[in-house]
Amino acid sequence: MSLSERVSNLVSELAGLNRDAAGQWISIQRTGLEGVVKAHRDRFAALQQVKGLQDLVEAERAFLAELNETAVNQFKANVELAQTSFSRMQSMARGQSPATA
Repeated sequence: MSLSERVSNLVSELAGLNRDAAGQWISIQRTGLEGVVKAHRDRFAALQQVKGLQDLVEAERAFLAELNETAVNQFKANVELAQTSFSRMQSMARGQSPATA
């Protein structure tokens, strides 16, 4: 295989990697946004039930815990995406097929 063919294949594989990673990133962002919206809806519902200070504190704790869980899950998913993409890019640079890496 000539150098130009190898470069062409690498560019094509990198474009595919970028396309796949962008799609996964958008999915991660959508999931995170859905989690934030759900947390706000749950908070609003809980605030309608508040009868005292203790209820308010518990509603806020639940809200913040749900936001924290969403943020942590989104961060982990982004880290996993970055690691996977980097690993695939390394195998491409070594001349291996990304499917076998």
